[in-house]
Amino acid sequence: MALIAPAVLTVLGSGFGKEKLALTRSLYFAMLPILILKGLVTVWTTRLNARDQFTFASAVPILTPILTVAALFYGAGQWGIYALAAGTVSGALLEAVIIAWYLHSLSITLVPRWSGWSSDLGLVMKQYGPGVAGALFMASTMLVDQAMAAMLGPGSVSALSYGGKVVSFALAVGATALGTAVLPHFSRMVAAADWEGVRHTLRTYVTLILKVTIPLTMIGVLLSEWIVGVLFQRGAFTATDSHVVGQVQALLLLQVPLYLAGIIVVRLISALKANHILMWGCVLNFIVNIVLNYTFMQWLDVAGIALSTFVVYAISVTFLSYMLVDVLRVRERHQ
Repeated sequence: MALIAPAVLTVLGSGFGKEKLALTRSLYFAMLPILILKGLVTVWTTRLNARDQFTFASAVPILTPILTVAALFYGAGQWGIYALAAGTVSGALLEAVIIAWYLHSLSITLVPRWSGWSSDLGLVMKQYGPGVAGALFMASTMLVDQAMAAMLGPGSVSALSYGGKVVSFALAVGATALGTAVLPHFSRMVAAADWEGVRHTLRTYVTLILKVTIPLTMIGVLLSEWIVGVLFQRGAFTATDSHVVGQVQALLLLQVPLYLAGIIVVRLISALKANHILMWGCVLNFIVNIVLNYTFMQWLDVAGIALSTFVVYAISVTFLSYMLVDVLRVRERHQ
């Protein structure tokens, strides 16, 4: 990633001036350690989940958004945008340290060991390819958002980044907890061919998520500009910036109910060993995201990218839900 930085940043920052491109390069290198730290956290969290340590594993990821917001709140005046990088990297490092300590306390080794090939590993590898492909497309979607924001006026990339901080916090708290808890539960029911239990659990979780998150989301949307002002408005961050970022944040918040409900659908699809559906869903998201970003940017500027994200998730959840119903119908028929 460090070696390809000049080429990648030149393409993604094609609309940047020399000073802005230099700043982007500095931030890029400052945040590169996150790749290693998050990789370790992902592997170690999987080991915790295998020991049914779901509560601890789902609680730790909230540290990064908390430290990021804290760094922006207390350090933006002194460090500027570098406070964002410092908070994000510090959060990832703290996550890794805490999970490593907890694994050690459970006498679980931090370094994975090869135990030879097995039929179970073969099943995992069969699902791994589509899963990785889907993850790459989803990661590319985020890059597309940043790159297309860079095509707009000065400050657009920053507005999109600041507007996503509170949303990222909400998703980190909700998505990690839900995803970690429901996957083993779904896996056990699928293994037992308890299709009625699967449907009941799916309906219960999705209904509860929507009932809780929709009212909270509406409150967040109404208070969005005030929240941004309280968290970020100081130093070079003006009231005008609060207004722009508040609009972006309000539209990004709309995705929360759909995103969290989608987590349940995604985990059930994974439990059904149908990751190829997730891969094609991510391909669909990638294409639709580009089209809608461009369309809504003409209308709402950088806030259009935030609106596009909401619509993309609406389409994605609809597609995945339709495919899930079809898979469940086939599985029930073959039992």
